[in-house]
Amino acid sequence: NLIEVVDLINENDSFENKIFNILGKIMEITDCESVGLFLTQNGKIKNNFIRQQSSEQWCSQEFFNENIIYND
Repeated sequence: NLIEVVDLINENDSFENKIFNILGKIMEITDCESVGLFLTQNGKIKNNFIRQQSSEQWCSQEFFNENIIYND
């Protein structure tokens, strides 16, 4: 399964599409309903990507534990 994620990283596609596909693969591997990626810069969330299992589009930001993101 990890090899499939590496293959997705190496695909010739846009950054956003790669993230979308990688998050989909993570959901498949972990059997979860939603997954998110938070990109931070200078201690603040710069961008986030959230995907739900039943959707082929990005989802709006769900509630999350900021202590996990900011490592407080």
